[in-house]
Amino acid sequence: MQTYGNPDVTYGWWAGNSRVTNRAGKFIAAHAGHTGLISFAAGASTLWELARFDPSIAMGHQSSIFLAHLASIGIGFDD
Repeated sequence: MQTYGNPDVTYGWWAGNSRVTNRAGKFIAAHAGHTGLISFAAGASTLWELARFDPSIAMGHQSSIFLAHLASIGIGFDD
C-alpha cells in the first residue's frame, strides 16, 4: 500500500500483515515460523507415507502424494 509521505497511516485488522507493519523483527519471525511449520508438516507426511509404502502396489493406488512428487523430481530409493 502506498502512503505517499503520510507517516500516520493505519490499517484495518483485515489488512494481511497490519499487525507487523512497523515491526520488521516480528514480520521475519512470523514468516520463519510459518516456514518451519510447513516443513515439519511436509516431512511428517512424507515419513507417514513411507512407513506405509508397499512397492508391489502403484503409488497412485496407495494415495501417495508426497512420495509421488519426490519421485517425479528424481528423489527415490530405487532406479
